[in-house]
Amino acid sequence: EAVALIDRALGSGRLSPAERSLACLLRSEAPGEQEEWWLLRACDEDPTLAGAWLELADCNRRDGDAMGAWWAARWALAVDGVPPAPWPVAPEWRWMGDDLAAWAAWELCLVEEARHHAFAALAANPFDDRLRDDHRAIERAAEGAVRPPVFAGPAAVDVVVLSYAKTRREY
Repeated sequence: EAVALIDRALGSGRLSPAERSLACLLRSEAPGEQEEWWLLRACDEDPTLAGAWLELADCNRRDGDAMGAWWAARWALAVDGVPPAPWPVAPEWRWMGDDLAAWAAWELCLVEEARHHAFAALAANPFDDRLRDDHRAIERAAEGAVRPPVFAGPAAVDVVVLSYAKTRREY
């Protein structure tokens, strides 16, 4: 019933961009749905909302897509300001963008960027043991004690096309 209600609301044309983004975010949580597609649409409906970008980055992290997580986390960090009324503000959004960017940068062998983001996440939430352990591990790697992972083998992707690109230039 909730999915049908959301679909009706999205088709009505009466929602603001923020409300459409929230509806897409809610739709992404429905069982059996294409979560990443709905999260991309949520970001596209209102790209000024950090929450949708953070959810997309986290979805990519869970799927092991470091480049996708890095891209979405950096978008989330670039968005600034208070979300409008329909968006709840989760407390973890203060540090989640930097945490996800640190993980993705580490996976992409961007040690200095991972170091920067890990420190920012820890500064925003200094009582989280996982953030503290991640920061220590990245600091040891930056000092040369541990080598970051190295990609081996042929490239997995030659070209990335954003399927939701609205203009020919974006495509």
